[in-house]
Amino acid sequence: MTALATAGRLVLAAAVGCSAACASPVITKRYDSLALTPPAVAANAITIAGSAFPIDPAGPKLLFDLSGEGQAALIQAVASKLDGGSLHSAIAAPIRGGGGSGVEDFTTISRRVVISLEANHPGLADRLDRASITLTLEPKATFKSWNQLATRFETIDLGKMNYTQKDSLSAGLESAAPGSSEISKATLSASTERSLAEEVLLKQRYVANMGVLTPAEARIVQQGTVGLDLVGNLLFDVTLVAAGDPVKVWRYQIANLYDGGQAQPADKLRVTRRLVHAAPSISGGWNATLNAACRRRTVTTGVETLTESDDVVTYQDATAAQASVLLATEEDLKVTGWLIRMPNEEALHVQEPDAVTMLLFDSFEGAREFLIWLKAGNAQQVGGRAIGLLSGSNVVPLTAAQRNALSVRTFGVNWTPKATLLTPP
Repeated sequence: MTALATAGRLVLAAAVGCSAACASPVITKRYDSLALTPPAVAANAITIAGSAFPIDPAGPKLLFDLSGEGQAALIQAVASKLDGGSLHSAIAAPIRGGGGSGVEDFTTISRRVVISLEANHPGLADRLDRASITLTLEPKATFKSWNQLATRFETIDLGKMNYTQKDSLSAGLESAAPGSSEISKATLSASTERSLAEEVLLKQRYVANMGVLTPAEARIVQQGTVGLDLVGNLLFDVTLVAAGDPVKVWRYQIANLYDGGQAQPADKLRVTRRLVHAAPSISGGWNATLNAACRRRTVTTGVETLTESDDVVTYQDATAAQASVLLATEEDLKVTGWLIRMPNEEALHVQEPDAVTMLLFDSFEGAREFLIWLKAGNAQQVGGRAIGLLSGSNVVPLTAAQRNALSVRTFGVNWTPKATLLTPP
């Protein structure tokens, strides 16, 4: 065999070996290459904003919260059970459910928080693939609970993909004459074919939402997946409770003031009271700071294709500028009562079995109707409880002049102007 024949066979073997070695996976790769040293991200690349909205409570409602038919039915039911009291005062009172602890707690509120995450990506194929959003309360309140108790997983179906690679080579050596070792032309056929076929059903399970709640902080973590950018809106419900000891006062309702338009005797009045808890610190409302720490998948090569498997990517850390969220306004947290006062601000008090306390009404209408009743007679007690102005630690009966000088005034339980109880409940 001549040198030319030997060289031809070596070239053929090398070509077959190369064809077998050149096939490599494509669609089963996560990325084509990875840059481990990410460049800096622009300061305005990620922005975050938030807002909060009240959640309708299931607590006491007023007459006008009902439909027309409901209002008529309630008035009829109250009138049938009034037993001589003022219908106007009775239907103006809050509608309460049966039972309960006898405590009105205004230290706890619920809010629906809406967070908007926006990204200014430099490229069409870039996306946020991880976001950690943190809501941090100021010291006036703490988180009590929320609706993000369980991690929410989702699975995305990326479809079925096929990819086939084939390499073939044909070669031949033809001798000049039978029995001759001389090569005259390459006509002797020999062929080899090597193929690599890939088929995969792409699915991925990822963390859609995962939450961590502490008294001072609520944190939501989101994980992206192929083709999913984490920009958009996120909402969750939280329950907040005031920090510190609550302000405590008693608020009164006095019923059965009139029967058939005639004032009832003092011993026939029905006196009820409820202990009220109010938030101690409400100035400026309750605020929280909002932060977002994200990771951006930046595509440097492969932007032109929809699939991400051929991308050359860089993972970059990106932090949004801190934002502020007003969870509850000062007006939302205010608790109000109505006192009957003298022009010098002395308030009417009532002698309870355990202590002397202000006669603080839970509605303006209730206080006004009681004052009209009080001025129409000379009663010094209601429902077996002595009433009058405070002198030291005792209740002093009203004089006629004092009775006529009384008026209804607003009293801020946890806001200015604020009076001090003689004896806390």
